[in-house]
Amino acid sequence: MAQPKRTISFYRLVLQSRNGTNVSVLSNGEIEQCFNKIYSEKMRPVGNGRATTVSLGSGEYVLEVMRYCEHQVFAKLGHQNPADTVALRDRDTLCSEAVPMTTNQLLEVFTYFIIDFTTGIISYIGIGGTPRISVIRGMFETYLAAENIEARIASVMTSDIISVLARKKIISKIEVAFAIPSDEDLSNKMGLSSSSFDSLRNVKARNVTFSLVANRNKNIFAQSSELAVWFENLCEQVGSRITGVRVNAKDEDETSQPYDLLNYCFTKKVTLGTTPYTPLTEEDYYTGLWKTYLSNKTELLRYTGQR
Repeated sequence: MAQPKRTISFYRLVLQSRNGTNVSVLSNGEIEQCFNKIYSEKMRPVGNGRATTVSLGSGEYVLEVMRYCEHQVFAKLGHQNPADTVALRDRDTLCSEAVPMTTNQLLEVFTYFIIDFTTGIISYIGIGGTPRISVIRGMFETYLAAENIEARIASVMTSDIISVLARKKIISKIEVAFAIPSDEDLSNKMGLSSSSFDSLRNVKARNVTFSLVANRNKNIFAQSSELAVWFENLCEQVGSRITGVRVNAKDEDETSQPYDLLNYCFTKKVTLGTTPYTPLTEEDYYTGLWKTYLSNKTELLRYTGQR
């Protein structure tokens, strides 16, 4: 039995400087200078790397850089959780015991990413329950706020579908499906308790879908161009939990057509490591991220307008 496949998503990191009404986009080299300043002045030494906390409305996170060399950052994002709902269980005896921890420790759920500053492209592994890509944006904006630097992280799209839809006269419907990772979410969003869900059978997946429908021949947005910003924010805030995004759009002389935006997002499913049941190592994650990025770099540069 092989390791399960993991999804690697690709994003473009953009920083822009605002001076009154004047906005200028920073080059990839300038973005790295900004990061280097944060790395050198704001992060504390941790092992062989450096780390910092990032506070967002959804909680407090830790961004730890394990490697930073040759214009490349390999890092992980962690979210701390209490230990009162987890335990160690023996697979053979089924006996469980408390996780050994000191009073100053918290359990951390984390994921990995790589930034190539020569291209501004982020390669990110989405795993259910791990911190969202928006934490990276939050780090830049937190430490560069005094310099009026704003950050954006946009999904790399395989076509100009967002630009096409942004020019449509009417966006009449948006439908977003999310994967539900826990019974707590089931209870909150669908009115199902844990016992109710346990009684269900033959369930292939747990999803919840939200639909926004405009009045007849009206646009959901004040301007269709707002779709791009909305989609970027969605990907940042929800990330790997998105299982479907469909947008209905048309011009005045057209019939409304559905567009599945996830079909246009550049993602790759890869297997990390080769040994079954063996925990993946930091090196497994790095190798998987970097090799996948390099093998798709030419396409990624073309889709981000750099080649």
